[in-house]
Amino acid sequence: MIKTEILKKLLPYLNLLIIGLGITKLIFLYNHFGIHIVQYLEFSESLILFFEDILFYILFLLIPVIILVIFIGHPIGILNADAAEKIVSEQNFFKRAWVFIKTYWPYLLFLLWGILHKKPNIQLIVIISILFILYQTKFVLRKYYNSDLEPTYHNVLVIIVILVGIGYGELQNQIKEIESGKYKGTIINIKDQEPIISDSLLIYIGKTKDFYYLYDKKKGSALIIPSSEVSRIDLKEK
Repeated sequence: MIKTEILKKLLPYLNLLIIGLGITKLIFLYNHFGIHIVQYLEFSESLILFFEDILFYILFLLIPVIILVIFIGHPIGILNADAAEKIVSEQNFFKRAWVFIKTYWPYLLFLLWGILHKKPNIQLIVIISILFILYQTKFVLRKYYNSDLEPTYHNVLVIIVILVGIGYGELQNQIKEIESGKYKGTIINIKDQEPIISDSLLIYIGKTKDFYYLYDKKKGSALIIPSSEVSRIDLKEK
């Protein structure tokens, strides 16, 4: 169950979390290609770059989940709290793990199917792993500190886990799209030089106010071009 009065107090922090997730996603995206993007950003510009991800999280994930929980999700919250109680009440680690498996077996079965077919769902792995850690944390708090998470906080944490899992999945998809040629054919015209054309080996990643970013697969290094040297860019997006 989620108590509305507690949720209202948490909303400002959830908004900060959303901004943090957007920033983190962009950092990891560019870091995958060896680019420490924070070094090339101004603070005012960073919020604009993160806006698309932040808007995605707020409009399509956070708000619908909160509305669902407030208006029709209380029974779901109760069931979730009951499932958590069954898991946490087991004193033996392996028994807790077994109850966790029985509780989430449909998701674990789907995950196992993907692994056997060499198509593991990374997003689902992240969600399940963090959920199990959450239950372990609840057990430790209860056993050693005589404390427990209020059901509202527990369910909000579950929502956060889902957001993180979805965000991680989106990050992996975005990386795959770029590597598979999302911007193949993009032409960057350099002043007094031959234009740079993005292909399967030299992939275009994106741009900020002052720089354009590419990755050379053959050399295994990033190519960063100052905007002041670019006269024109013909962006191709598949």
